[in-house]
Amino acid sequence: MENIITLFTKEHGIYKNMFKFYVILLFIIILYIFTKVDLFNKSIYILIAFIFTIYIINTFVRFNQNNLNDKNKLLHVKLETLQSKIYQYIRYKISTLTTNGQKLNPRNIQMLYEKNKLDALYIDSNMITFLYSILPLYQYNPQEFYLLVKGTNNILKLKHDIERFYIAENDYPENIHEMLQIAIQLKTNCMNNLHNFIYTVPKQNKMYSYIDNILITYNILISRTIKQIHNYHSDYIKLHGINSNTTFIDINTSKSFDPANNRSLIPGKNGLKHSFIDLYP
Repeated sequence: MENIITLFTKEHGIYKNMFKFYVILLFIIILYIFTKVDLFNKSIYILIAFIFTIYIINTFVRFNQNNLNDKNKLLHVKLETLQSKIYQYIRYKISTLTTNGQKLNPRNIQMLYEKNKLDALYIDSNMITFLYSILPLYQYNPQEFYLLVKGTNNILKLKHDIERFYIAENDYPENIHEMLQIAIQLKTNCMNNLHNFIYTVPKQNKMYSYIDNILITYNILISRTIKQIHNYHSDYIKLHGINSNTTFIDINTSKSFDPANNRSLIPGKNGLKHSFIDLYP
């Protein structure tokens, strides 16, 4: 009974509301089945049927909650593993600076770690799972992996910042045009980061195909976030109307790769070095 009470009194959200509906529906179905049996025509048996139905429902809710908790714990472990890789790269960069004679005071080091927290990646479980699955690529090019994860986190942070602003102000940020443009550019950079692994992974057709498949999958996942930001941008225009400051952005015509760096997947062809814009802080 405790699990049912917790579900209906303390848990909220779209998923939880749908689950509550299924629980109520299941309760009605089970109770209906019991009352159709001739044995349960008497009041005492109806009461027993009711209690037994509550027991079944409570067990079902507990199982669902435990299953969900297990998934959340697994996602948390994956996120923490990705964070540890980011910090591993930061430690490497700090050691490189120290070797070259540069000194960083403890406060600056702490700020560096704070700046590289994956503080928005948690909102996309599919992206966490994907980035965790390609973690072995880190060994082939730590810098590109760092830039990929950091850039992805910053795209999600843009989306999250827009959503938090809307909840607080019932409106979208005035600079949402720039935020969408930054998100599109960050996506381009991240696609380039992934593409650059082709130069450092083992020179095998199997690995080239693997990188190609990763690019396709990442593009699908990150495009969902870009599309959502674009929807917010369109809503902003509807709310505020068109004026001299309005910027129309068509994400369907934007390129996945930098135009100056639209290279072949085969190493050695069109191997122009690309540049990165500063990541969203």
